[in-house]
Amino acid sequence: MSKAEVLMLRIDSNLKKEAFEAAEAMGLTISDVLRMFLVCFASEKKFPFDYEVPNAVTLAAIEEAESGKLKSYDSVDDFFKKMKL
Repeated sequence: MSKAEVLMLRIDSNLKKEAFEAAEAMGLTISDVLRMFLVCFASEKKFPFDYEVPNAVTLAAIEEAESGKLKSYDSVDDFFKKMKL
């Protein structure tokens, strides 16, 4: 059996609190969660979740959505009329 190592990392205190609470709600410790992540990451050689850096078009769309400047329609029919479909 290999010797256990200690891993230290710096994270935001709010993130730590939320992560510990989420792990506890699932009956896990934060060590369990990090170990599961590292096992998957090491064996698969990729993130165990989708990790993509958004391009400029996607970033602009996200900004538009978050600013509340999106167009809205009263109904599906109204949408199709405005789109001339």
